[in-house]
Amino acid sequence: MKTFWLRMAVFAVIVVGLIVLVKVYSPSEPEPSEELESEREVQEVGDTGLQPQPKVKQPKVKPRVEEVPNPKVDYVAKLNELAKAGRPEELNAAPFYKKAFELAIRQPKKLKKLDYKAWPADLTAEQREALQTWVRQSSKALTQLKKGTQKPHYWPEYRGTSMMGIVLPEFWKAKALATAICSRARLEAAKGNFKEVFSDLLACYQFGMHFTGPKTLIEQLVGIAIRALAVDASFQILDKQKSAANVLEDLQEQLQMISSQQECVIDFTAEKLSIYDIIQRIFPDDGKGGGRIPLPSTSEKEDWPEVLKQLLPHLSKEQIKRLQELDRRETSDLTNKLYQYFGEVAQSTPWQLHSQGKDVQKAVEEMTKENPFLLMFKPAAHRIVEISFRAKVETDALITTISILRYKADKGLLPENLKQLVSAGYLKNLPMDPYSDKPLVYRRKKDNFTLYSFGADFDDDGGAPSKWGEGEKGGDQVFWPVQMRPKKAKR
Repeated sequence: MKTFWLRMAVFAVIVVGLIVLVKVYSPSEPEPSEELESEREVQEVGDTGLQPQPKVKQPKVKPRVEEVPNPKVDYVAKLNELAKAGRPEELNAAPFYKKAFELAIRQPKKLKKLDYKAWPADLTAEQREALQTWVRQSSKALTQLKKGTQKPHYWPEYRGTSMMGIVLPEFWKAKALATAICSRARLEAAKGNFKEVFSDLLACYQFGMHFTGPKTLIEQLVGIAIRALAVDASFQILDKQKSAANVLEDLQEQLQMISSQQECVIDFTAEKLSIYDIIQRIFPDDGKGGGRIPLPSTSEKEDWPEVLKQLLPHLSKEQIKRLQELDRRETSDLTNKLYQYFGEVAQSTPWQLHSQGKDVQKAVEEMTKENPFLLMFKPAAHRIVEISFRAKVETDALITTISILRYKADKGLLPENLKQLVSAGYLKNLPMDPYSDKPLVYRRKKDNFTLYSFGADFDDDGGAPSKWGEGEKGGDQVFWPVQMRPKKAKR
């Protein structure tokens, strides 16, 4: 998660740079082009008593060549149109989320990151009191949040003069609200009060799902992080507390319904619109879709805008030269090709890419190596797509775990395999592992079981716990038994 926020910080730096770049090349109003003499003016000359003039064939008007960028398309409006998709306002959760954000309270400084994910009994009395106080103070905000999650859709109203200047919500508030509602669920579960526990967790999951679809990449990643909080808390509560079979059945049905309402595939539309917007703001139009960036010569670097001075160290001399040679049409066509590829990658599991020998990062670098503009602003698509598939399989693993616990509660024993759960009606479909061409691995172990994914090393390590099989040692991503988080040493 630390890496995730670091990446977001780097992305924010690039965004600031782009805003400056756009301002540097803000166009002035173009002078009106000279109009050709109209047929009416010709007729008026004939009315003076002079000989009628023969009708002259009008020459074709040549497209006006612009010397400076002149933005014509409102891509912010286009994104708003895509996000709303023609739905009526009464279906939108945005008004309730806005109120929830206004009421959100920062997490208390005396509590550390791991304290919010700890089981209440593992906290000190002081920590537990601080957590309970913060949750109580957040109750009004959480009420608005839950009202919003009862709406089927969410679309914000994007505002700004450009795509790179869009005003986004303060995401710390979204994270704080999700953390607060999951903390409330843990506190109530520890007391044995399950009436609202899973209602809170489902609301948190729905909150995260609302950030999917044609929204900015940052919003989609925040949504994935929020869903992860709900899934982790659900696993922990199932591990710590025994729940009634009917409660588990309702939880499974609700979770299946929410997760199936919208496909959890990364949508790169907003990022593509951002690139289009930048292109129209730094490239002039020669009237035929072409045009070159109006940069000074490389011998006059001291006169370059500050943002370019910051970006130039990352480019070779050849790339700087190529930047000046770039054509608007060429860059637009390559943008279309690049984001079409991203769309295809978003539909492919890590296993499919691995088995087909596709190196996404290498392919993207090959496509953009001759275009330093896109080379600077391309997203890490392969990693982002992988994160989305991990989020999906975590949800599938939670649903599968609930079905196994239900089966055991009803039958008095664990199922022999996952297919037995499907045939007995406890599970709709087998949970597929994105890191293999098979379902998740399920193994009975005495009175318990193991459920895991191969992880990023694409092999079965017998359920050896790891963080998604990354690193030299590899390993598996184990969902059950729940893996204990390392505790901070007491000072």
